[in-house]
Amino acid sequence: MEPLIEKMISAGLISREQALAAAAESVKVNRSVWATLVALDYISEEHIMRFFAQEAQIPYVHLPDYSLKKDALETLQEHFCRAHTVIPLCRVKDTLFVACSNPFNAALMDMIGKLSRCAVEPLIATSTAIFQALDYYWHEPLADYEIADYLVRQEPVKGMAFWRESERIPVDWPVELAIQDESLSLSVPPCVEGRARDISLDGSAIGISFALYLPRGVKVIVALPPLSTTETGQDRLELPGEIVHSFMQNTRQFCVGIRLADIGADKKQELLRRTGSPGRKES
Repeated sequence: MEPLIEKMISAGLISREQALAAAAESVKVNRSVWATLVALDYISEEHIMRFFAQEAQIPYVHLPDYSLKKDALETLQEHFCRAHTVIPLCRVKDTLFVACSNPFNAALMDMIGKLSRCAVEPLIATSTAIFQALDYYWHEPLADYEIADYLVRQEPVKGMAFWRESERIPVDWPVELAIQDESLSLSVPPCVEGRARDISLDGSAIGISFALYLPRGVKVIVALPPLSTTETGQDRLELPGEIVHSFMQNTRQFCVGIRLADIGADKKQELLRRTGSPGRKES
């Protein structure tokens, strides 16, 4: 049995009996075992693609959560997107973030780069969601799960894979994040709730867990509510910053790294005070 199938069984996504039944049926109908698992209703298309995304360490995007921008959509023609099962999510500076069913198709990524004249950042989405988005923004083939033929297990990402202090202060705070960038629009509420998981020792970066993928380069406001409703002199703390990394922690959560802008000594002191750490003194 394929290693990826074994991992799905271990993760509790399907049973061994379902895997064996799908494998036998896939031979009869000459279809991939992945498409057969979905056709037999053993697992949804979204769950299987979230699983692939976690294995590949490439972000999965739930397209209905986003309002796609006209300038991003205009980088590729509709017939090209339909032919290759892709759709531009957003363009941040010179990078085009593209939702696709198989991000390992290097020739396709190169073609998108040449057509858009942008660096290309591939993201994973279901074929169904891509064609629904194409229908919505412009006007449905069966998903073939081609990504499974290319998928190579990578070593899990350890912590935040971006510029960071060697030491982090662990925290567990509720946060709200507001997009402050015209490059990205969300169809969900403008303030996304998450949990702060750590900050850098000097208060210049923060790591947050969200249920939503956010592209690097997007400018945001991180809002920390007062830690206590009884403590006087403690207000809501709003910190401007920029997304520097976003990776899948599991099939439902993203770890987002945010480099804070020049927030000033007072706000930095308040941020570090909340951790109970004096931080690193500036010279």
